[in-house]
Amino acid sequence: EWLAGWIEEQLLPGKHLVVEKGVRGPLRPGHIAVLLRKFTNAQVYLEALQRHNIPCMADGERHFYRRQEVIDVVNVLRVLDDPTDALALVGILRSSLGGLTDQEIMDVMKFGPLDIRQAQRLNEWACSQQSVIRGLFQRLAWLHAQANRLPIRELIDHLFQQLPLVELAAASSHGEQAVVNVWKLRDLMGEQAAIPSLSFSAWVERLVDSLMTHPSEPEAPLAEETLDAIRVLTIHKAKGLEFPVVMLPGLHQKATGLDRGAQITFDWISGLYGCTLPPVWNAGQVPLWEKQRIREAAEQRRVLYVGMTRARERLILSGGILAKRGGESLLSLIQEIVEGEFGNSELSVVRVGAVSIPHTVVTPAVLKFVKPPQPHAHTDGGHEVVISTPQWDAREMRWQQTNQAEAYVNPSMLHQQARSVQERGERGQISRGISQHLGTLMHQVLQRWDFQIEPGMVRSALVAFCERQLSGELGEDKDEVIRELEALFDQLLPSPAYRELQRSTILGREVPFAVPLPVGHHEPSFPRTCVMEGVMDVVYEIDGDVWVGDYKTDQVSSRTVAQRAETYREQAHAYARAASQCLGPAVKGCKLFFIRLGEVVTVAVGIDGNMFQYEQQMARRER
Repeated sequence: EWLAGWIEEQLLPGKHLVVEKGVRGPLRPGHIAVLLRKFTNAQVYLEALQRHNIPCMADGERHFYRRQEVIDVVNVLRVLDDPTDALALVGILRSSLGGLTDQEIMDVMKFGPLDIRQAQRLNEWACSQQSVIRGLFQRLAWLHAQANRLPIRELIDHLFQQLPLVELAAASSHGEQAVVNVWKLRDLMGEQAAIPSLSFSAWVERLVDSLMTHPSEPEAPLAEETLDAIRVLTIHKAKGLEFPVVMLPGLHQKATGLDRGAQITFDWISGLYGCTLPPVWNAGQVPLWEKQRIREAAEQRRVLYVGMTRARERLILSGGILAKRGGESLLSLIQEIVEGEFGNSELSVVRVGAVSIPHTVVTPAVLKFVKPPQPHAHTDGGHEVVISTPQWDAREMRWQQTNQAEAYVNPSMLHQQARSVQERGERGQISRGISQHLGTLMHQVLQRWDFQIEPGMVRSALVAFCERQLSGELGEDKDEVIRELEALFDQLLPSPAYRELQRSTILGREVPFAVPLPVGHHEPSFPRTCVMEGVMDVVYEIDGDVWVGDYKTDQVSSRTVAQRAETYREQAHAYARAASQCLGPAVKGCKLFFIRLGEVVTVAVGIDGNMFQYEQQMARRER
């Protein structure tokens, strides 16, 4: 914070002059570099500079796919691939491209499921942003219609012509850096589009995978002549560069210690073998450690020399005085050669030979450590009350139980399903490998399925979905899997379960949640302090009530479905409670959708939150 304030003061017009290309002129942000030994804490310095409204750039980040402007472009492509992708569309609406608040997005969702092809639904939305969002939907819908007709490179050109992606990046807080990141993404997209036989959906899936896996990809570099921002980079990356003003902060950070883990090493010069199996090691390892220590010390001096010699006119060395000193650090290397002790507020300068270096001790009040007050001892009649040994033992036991218990649980852990011989007999003639994955695949299909699709189009839509989304997972069993999915849909389409989803308004699919575990659980493995986390298959509204739906692909019959539903009692209760805590009292409860049977079992939560009542909808599916 002090360094950022010092820079802000030095940047005042006429405050400090530097020589650039033989001409002395005022100090600008582009004249200053902050060099770090490691990039681990770079964000701390970047945030301090941003709080003082000083333009800055991190030159060393390799998290290109985590930048917001990159995520926004990929969200647009996801919607062009799947117009019903509500999660990506909410991301667009919440970004600078849509500019809506959370409440405004909820207001839009009241007019029906989010779909860029349904822009006319927004005509009834009484909001100043109505025309803007309707126009955005129309542009996205037009691009979606062109997605599978045009070559990908041509589609990219239309994308940047129809949407102000570059302009919005330029207006963001990162300015020029965000713009060059968008252009770099466009170049990467063009390179991937050149891959033969790559469909639009597969191309989008590659970009989405990059967002999920975060491959090491640096941000696009800015041209140095256009850069007028403080550069924050590592000393290693600053080799060969010079700046009028250089800061070396964090010099108090300790160097990485020797690796004393399990290892076998060989030194070609000395011919020594080193073998370490903690807590023992052979005799050859000791001189190898000493050799490594000497090499690390020399490397520390070399890094410090490189960092200091990057400055042409002014060098600022900054470090903290720790309560516990010791250990190798760049600050300790400097301390070895100076007269006077760093951190002594009485010293205005420290000397290195005949050179005097200004020395400033900064103790910001906001960062000063405040020792917490000690609690008053509890006394009884003037005598201090001593906790008895049994009380200490009980406290220790509770502490051990808490440490051994799970910190996070999910509803599936509450369900212990018994696999009977009859259940295994109902599996039919499906191959074992297909049977194991069919339930997972059915969940993936229902996650993106349009329940309003015409019955006659179901088969072709299902095949297209499998080809587009699941082609890499199905392998040689693709045809068999598609046939089994078609058979499941033949049973599901005319069923009460499917009709209920058709009549409802889908509020969310694959909805993640994390809530405190319900108080009613007293099992040792589930303490009251742990968190219940999971994913709700579907949240929907029907007849004014909000329900959580949980898909089940169990092999059950009409005779055994009620018994099977009972085994999911605690799991369904957890979903209902979580939805109530997250969404409010509008949540009615949880329903189990038995896909193979096409029936729904309703789990209704009573007013007190503990009563369960099962109502089985036994209407037979139409043939």
